[in-house]
Amino acid sequence: MRSGPDFHFDSNKFRILQPDLLWDAVQCPGLTQSVKDINHLKKSLARQLKAFNYKHKKSLLWVVFIGGTGTGKSTLFNALCGSYISETGVERPKTAGTIVYVHKKTPLEENFPFPEFEIERERGSTNGSFAVVEHARDEISHLVLTDTPDLDSLEIQNRQMAEDLYLLADVIVFITSQEKYADDVPSQFLYRIHREGKPCFFLFNKADPVTRREEVLLFFQDQDIKIQEDRFWLIPYMQSPSVESISNQQELRKFTSAFFQEADRDKLIQLLRDSEARNAQNLKDKTDLFLHLLENENTAGQKWTAELDSLFKDSSQYLIAQTETYYESDSRDHIQGEIRKIFNKYDLLARPRRYVTRLFLLPFNFLGFKKRNSSESHKKELLKVRQRVNVSPVLTTIDRFNRLVLEKLSPADDTSPLFHELRQPDIVFSGEEIKEKIREEQENLANWLEENFQDLARSIPKSKELGIYSMSILWGILILTFEVVLGGGITLLEAALDTVLAPLITKGSVNLFAYHELQKIARELNQRYQDSLISILREQRDRYESCLVPLLTSQETIEALRSLSKQMESLR
Repeated sequence: MRSGPDFHFDSNKFRILQPDLLWDAVQCPGLTQSVKDINHLKKSLARQLKAFNYKHKKSLLWVVFIGGTGTGKSTLFNALCGSYISETGVERPKTAGTIVYVHKKTPLEENFPFPEFEIERERGSTNGSFAVVEHARDEISHLVLTDTPDLDSLEIQNRQMAEDLYLLADVIVFITSQEKYADDVPSQFLYRIHREGKPCFFLFNKADPVTRREEVLLFFQDQDIKIQEDRFWLIPYMQSPSVESISNQQELRKFTSAFFQEADRDKLIQLLRDSEARNAQNLKDKTDLFLHLLENENTAGQKWTAELDSLFKDSSQYLIAQTETYYESDSRDHIQGEIRKIFNKYDLLARPRRYVTRLFLLPFNFLGFKKRNSSESHKKELLKVRQRVNVSPVLTTIDRFNRLVLEKLSPADDTSPLFHELRQPDIVFSGEEIKEKIREEQENLANWLEENFQDLARSIPKSKELGIYSMSILWGILILTFEVVLGGGITLLEAALDTVLAPLITKGSVNLFAYHELQKIARELNQRYQDSLISILREQRDRYESCLVPLLTSQETIEALRSLSKQMESLR
């Protein structure tokens, strides 16, 4: 660990913010154009934080050689190290693996941030390995000299390794050559080094005799890359250079002298302090950008949910309108006829009494009512009604709702997570699922109706059991109410009840209990049925919302990232 107040760092506190669980909690539905940037930053920040935490536990200055294929990077690395590193037993293709020249007592492996690196100490290298070559030179024991894979390697893992080692770098030695300096990939990486402000020694290798320093500096200046003149060296072309021959080259000797002066042990504390401040600032900037993009996604998610609610409201109104088309135009006469049939169907005089007969028989005969017994049970009567119900309005409405969701709310990018989730096979109700849910809702309504009838029967005074208050007639009208409600004609039913039953209610009646209860039950039954149909639509809406919610970053995770940003600010 670094010592002294200048390098105080609460690694235990920081570790709370670093676990992979934090990054696993970061989600992105893909509602904005930033999904690729978010995914890139998520990966980049996770690895950069691991490197940041690792470096704060070791007082080592990482010097990383970076360059493209064929620039002579490894040769110059050997020259700076003053040894044929490849002759120590470590062999590798020019574009693969990493070689680290480090003091034998330096335990690089301890808590190394990138576990996929295969760290080997002088035992030969495999593709993608991290080969450590040890030395016993105390004067450079504070340095970790690193030769990275080529920036423009065809192997993804090699490019990723170069990227990861850059995250550990405190000082960069950038190598280019006469034939490679204008290549896009190395130039972009050089621009990044310049933008992030890492100390950089620039070596232009294999230079033609006619190449002028001013021309090279101007070329990069035109690309908005300012190279410091005192950190820029032109290394002339040499055929088959050896460590001895290239080390004696005047420009390389100037570079070596300048490098070891700047990387001197006496300057280590300041160099590490400056590196820490740069890395903390870079992490803060990236975290703030990351937060901004995530909050934009969450805001877009809120807007998406509001639009989903709007589609749900519109579809609910459409569904109610669809269910109200069953009883239209001449249906009032039809319902009135059905009510008269009920009076004909059931026996009004189950327990005839003379005074009741005289009181009620005349108006019944006048209206054409005749007595008829019914043998069907309540359940059979309710079942018959349910079997005749048309479920197509619900099927049509949900199908319409599904189309609107995909047309208006699906991201255009077919690679976005939400695009994929909205099309999962278990999101959309099947026709059979809808029918089953309708049957369940109707069963609940039928049970509710039966319970209300029983309560109504218990509430009617014994003296009023006959006539309009006959239990058979009441049940018959409730059955009709149930049928009309399922067909959507509740307002017509109420009008028909008023028309048919009004003549039976004399001016002197003081107890209109059953009549009012019929109206109340009809209205509540209608509301319950509409609510039950809308509940099916709402469940479909909730399934769509369930596609989005897990893809949004939680507020808890947002706050953890804000805390990380504040901590990085305190370390600048």
